[in-house]
Amino acid sequence: MSSTNVLRYSGVVLWKVDLVLLQRRSLQAESMPGGWGVFGGHIEGDESPIQTAVREIEEELMIRLDPNNLKELGVIEIQRTISTYVTHYYSSELPVQLSDLSLREGIGMALWAKKEVPLLHLAYEDLTAVMRHFE
Repeated sequence: MSSTNVLRYSGVVLWKVDLVLLQRRSLQAESMPGGWGVFGGHIEGDESPIQTAVREIEEELMIRLDPNNLKELGVIEIQRTISTYVTHYYSSELPVQLSDLSLREGIGMALWAKKEVPLLHLAYEDLTAVMRHFE
């Protein structure tokens, strides 16, 4: 795997009881505009994947997760046309009520049950991580 075209990400499956919280992407997003996915983003500089997960949730939802409460779901590597995408996935219980969240990225968010998630056409890697959470 060439390091020149490797893009590293962290994603977080947030959950409440038996539901997962997903974000609807902006219609201007480069990848899957208007689609549903987990919260997360690019690993910056020498950040660890867990540091990225905590930072991204704080940026996107205005809440701070305790890194000690993040459960590792695994790393998923996807080779696409010009780049390899390596995403570290975690899950965490949503520490607040949905009404207490302030969405700062994307065009929406919603709680979904396990049986609904496959109908949303998430990216393969996000779908895999969400289903691992439900195992």
